[in-house]
Amino acid sequence: MPWRCPAVNLAPRVMGALEEFTDRSVPEAQILAAPATTRQQLPLGNLLVSEQADMRSIRMTSRTSPETAVSFMETPRPTQAERREAAERAILEAAKTIVADRGIEELTLNEAGEMAGYSRALPAHYFKTRSALLSALADHITESYGSRLRTLIGPEEGLEGLIKVVSFCLDDCERDPKSVRAYQVILGAGLTRPEIAPLVARMNKQSVDDFAALIRISRERGEVRAEIRARAAASHILASLRGVMFQWLLDPTHVPLSHVRDSLVASIRKSLVP
Repeated sequence: MPWRCPAVNLAPRVMGALEEFTDRSVPEAQILAAPATTRQQLPLGNLLVSEQADMRSIRMTSRTSPETAVSFMETPRPTQAERREAAERAILEAAKTIVADRGIEELTLNEAGEMAGYSRALPAHYFKTRSALLSALADHITESYGSRLRTLIGPEEGLEGLIKVVSFCLDDCERDPKSVRAYQVILGAGLTRPEIAPLVARMNKQSVDDFAALIRISRERGEVRAEIRARAAASHILASLRGVMFQWLLDPTHVPLSHVRDSLVASIRKSLVP
């Protein structure tokens, strides 16, 4: 059976109601001109006005131009992959809020789905377990950070690239404190929760690898001393950054990030530059 618009299918029922009471109907102009109290006494007065108004609306709707109809039908709809990506992103943002505000212990798949505006069962369908959700959350925060980093400072390498990344890490605390807090919470939980210890170890290795790569490039260019060990220096820089971030999250008013940033940058230059 071909599909029919519900508004069009309403027309026979409206016409039937009007024809059934033709002998008792009253002209619309007379009904509209009558006082409200009188109008209620007329045979089907209010019903007639309502039904006739509906008929006019139906006739106007049926006159929609073919161009408008085609434009409406051709409006692209999100693909299944796009809908899933949007749902996963919303669930991860909800999980980030829960972790940042209340800690890992309070994170559940059901609440993350509900807070994101989806069914409570959807996170379990996408991520299966809470540990997998936490791993995806860590990647989500890291990817978002990397995107902002590339946008603001570009692909610069060498010593100046290293300095810009260090400065960005501290400046970004004030731009996105929720992500910084959630990330720190995940790192700290790795000490007491064996199920996420491998995740935290991966996060640490990735960060050290990124800093070490910049230091090696700097060393090859002669911008830092030849005896500098890239991974050792990278671990030192990472520990300094995380320590400052942790102090700032606990008491932002007593940790002036801009001053600490300048001091840390000066210390890095002094320890690396020939």
